[in-house]
Amino acid sequence: MTVGIVHEGVAIPLLWWMLPKKGNSNSDEREQLNKNQNSLINQLRQRLCCEHPEIAQKNLDYIGVNGFNPTLGHIAELRNNSRIKTTAGTGISEYSRLLAKDIVTYQDRIAVKEKNRREILELEQFKGYCQVFDQFLFGTVTQSLLLLHCYPIERFLVNGKPYFRGNHDISLRKFQAYLGLGYSYQISGDTSAKQDKVKKSWKGSDLMRSHL
Repeated sequence: MTVGIVHEGVAIPLLWWMLPKKGNSNSDEREQLNKNQNSLINQLRQRLCCEHPEIAQKNLDYIGVNGFNPTLGHIAELRNNSRIKTTAGTGISEYSRLLAKDIVTYQDRIAVKEKNRREILELEQFKGYCQVFDQFLFGTVTQSLLLLHCYPIERFLVNGKPYFRGNHDISLRKFQAYLGLGYSYQISGDTSAKQDKVKKSWKGSDLMRSHL
């Protein structure tokens, strides 16, 4: 895998390339693939409610078995699934089979992009970070986002130690803000109320916060 620019031995450009960040054409494509896939899955579910209600609510996400979801593979006639029996519905139509094939195609393309991200996450310089992420069961996308926002962790420290201003842990506050978990309090000046209203306002990356 080719790295365009290496900064202090770290594949930052490659890491940036793989992340779901606005303006990144590669990751924008991944998000668009996922959006289109979900739209097709919703269409297929609606049709299956009449055609094969027994499998209409089954998991249709990509799970890496033989390259596609076994239920989708059965619908698309790519592979027989012996667990799927006859139906009380009208039967799977040709249109639904084509929908299933289209979904499988999208899932294949998404899987390729996920594989690229995993290869980068397995680089030696990210090993310690990913070991911590794994303890929280974070997925590939979330781990990628976390690396972008908190690597290297030294960016939040001063001379390798947390920076305090009085009793305030500035390093922690900065770290929280980078992850979209920073906050501030706003107190209203409504004198008609018995007490001031305190409102907690989040600060930092909305995208990062939505994945945590």
